[in-house]
Amino acid sequence: LWHKRHAERSKFWTKNKRTERPCENCGAVFMGLDRAAATRQKYCSPACKRDAYKKSGKARDYTTAYRERK
Repeated sequence: LWHKRHAERSKFWTKNKRTERPCENCGAVFMGLDRAAATRQKYCSPACKRDAYKKSGKARDYTTAYRERK
């Protein structure tokens, strides 16, 4: 009940606008969020976000560091 009342009072859905932009991973055009905190949506889907993370090499570095701890 609190969540519903809080959402009605804050009207969070009016604070974020959507603009058309290309996905940074695959290049597909999508309607991305422009958030109030100046962080914008970069990827068209969670799958593209995952693929970009894997391509960046951060996943490999994390896995290597984790295996070396054992």
